[in-house]
Amino acid sequence: AHDEIDGVFIDGIVKTDRRYLPVKNHGKAYLATANELRERLPPGKILIGNGLRANTSNKNGYLEHLEYLDGSYLENWGRQENLAPTLKLMSAALKKGRIIMLNGAPRNVNQAEYDQMRKLDDRYDYLGKPEIISFSLGFFLLVAEPHAYLSYHSGVDAHPRMLAVFDNTRFEAITRKLGKPLGDYVKNGNEYTREFEYLKVWVNLKTTQAVLTVKVPSGQPSESPSASDWPTSQPSESPSLTGRPSSLPSGHPSILPSEAPFVSIQPSPIPSASPSISSTPSTQPSEKVMLDWPMSMSLSYHQYDT
Repeated sequence: AHDEIDGVFIDGIVKTDRRYLPVKNHGKAYLATANELRERLPPGKILIGNGLRANTSNKNGYLEHLEYLDGSYLENWGRQENLAPTLKLMSAALKKGRIIMLNGAPRNVNQAEYDQMRKLDDRYDYLGKPEIISFSLGFFLLVAEPHAYLSYHSGVDAHPRMLAVFDNTRFEAITRKLGKPLGDYVKNGNEYTREFEYLKVWVNLKTTQAVLTVKVPSGQPSESPSASDWPTSQPSESPSLTGRPSSLPSGHPSILPSEAPFVSIQPSPIPSASPSISSTPSTQPSEKVMLDWPMSMSLSYHQYDT
């Protein structure tokens, strides 16, 4: 067990129950193997899988794999019909103390313009624009809590000639501080909102638009919408995970470094096609609002936590 190896990642879990596989009951055989791997891992190592998926025939989104996994990587969630189910899956996992690692992609990219950028700094600046980063980031923030991680990137090939954008520490929207959450997300039809100590999040799952509004510091006049302007309905209940412990197994390493970087959010203007939010400014305050939730992990994943 090498100190620099945190654990094991299992990809392709959602394919283990495919009927076309040559061995009958392949899924059960896989589960037996996975449980054996779980038992053989040294103390302090974590087991992550590509296990939760809304766009499958599995009505439970493969939540049963969290019986042996410490958490799940999530991908292919961006289609409209997958958005709300993915929120429920992430919330269910997090409420049980599991890790979620959301793969977030840029939106509204002018690919021809982007491909012409031959400087990596220009690509980071472009993908950090509010209209491009806000939906993936806002979607994640609706459920962010301890053990929640986000990776926002255009690629993962670290070779310099590939000009891949994957270092989340280079995005001001991610590296500012965030503040403590003031509650869970609130759902009103296709609109979801959540409020943090210094940030308000508005996401429309139908139009795939998001507005991240930074609150001005205490003592300064604020033009941000008040809580009374927002919907008051509660999120629908998440699928249950029966039989799971409420926290990570004992002996697993802390995923919260004592001196983690902090996060805040780059507010974005309301897109012209989106519903208006009363008093939401169309431009951003110039002050950087320092918030309280650290986030960290490896090269391209970052965590929000208290």
